[in-house]
Amino acid sequence: MNTPIALLTTAISTLAASISSYVTYRTWRDAKSDERLLVSSLQHPELRNHEHSKSVLWCLLLNKSKRKVEILNVSAYDNKNESIRITWSNKINDLGSPQNPSSLIGVVDSEYLFMRRSDGKDFNFCKLEIHHSFPSSPYKTTFDEYSEWDS
Repeated sequence: MNTPIALLTTAISTLAASISSYVTYRTWRDAKSDERLLVSSLQHPELRNHEHSKSVLWCLLLNKSKRKVEILNVSAYDNKNESIRITWSNKINDLGSPQNPSSLIGVVDSEYLFMRRSDGKDFNFCKLEIHHSFPSSPYKTTFDEYSEWDS
């Protein structure tokens, strides 16, 4: 006599757990769907010394999510896909040197991102990867000084 009651209780518990799991998954999926990081086009900044501006790029990061996104790393590559050593930050001085370089940047609404070549050469072409805390792959963009269209 206890066996049918136990089976019914187990079936109801299993059904409740399944429904709870499904609702949790849908809530998690809906919360993740609005996690988007937008990045403006890359440009050279206007600096006091114009020659220094060619080795620096900047862009505006826009967080379209309800939660803060962390910029974890920024990687730059030349047109041969070879790594370019850079320092990056959300602030620079008058000469374009990043302040507190290569540290974590938290973006609530918007934040500037400045990148400076460590070798002092000019940025004419650059493929940029911005690694962030949202679960998708890094944001990728390209700077080509001689192209009409940047991506």
